[in-house]
Amino acid sequence: MSRNPKTPWHKASYDQFLNDTLPQLLAERLPLAGYQVIDNEAPLGSCTLLVELTGGAHATYPSIPRPDEAGLFHLNGQ
Repeated sequence: MSRNPKTPWHKASYDQFLNDTLPQLLAERLPLAGYQVIDNEAPLGSCTLLVELTGGAHATYPSIPRPDEAGLFHLNGQ
């Protein structure tokens, strides 16, 4: 049996978590006013999360890893 090196479902599942599930979970627990996922140019395979709460508090999470088409996460070039 050959192994399929492509696992697009893994990337799609993770992207759905970042774009849909995570902001829903945060909104259930916090007064969420804004949530944004931004693809990073470098390092490739990462994104930045911007979270804003009602009242003006905000947080930025740079370099959140994302899987490639093979479902692998690359951290620090590895």
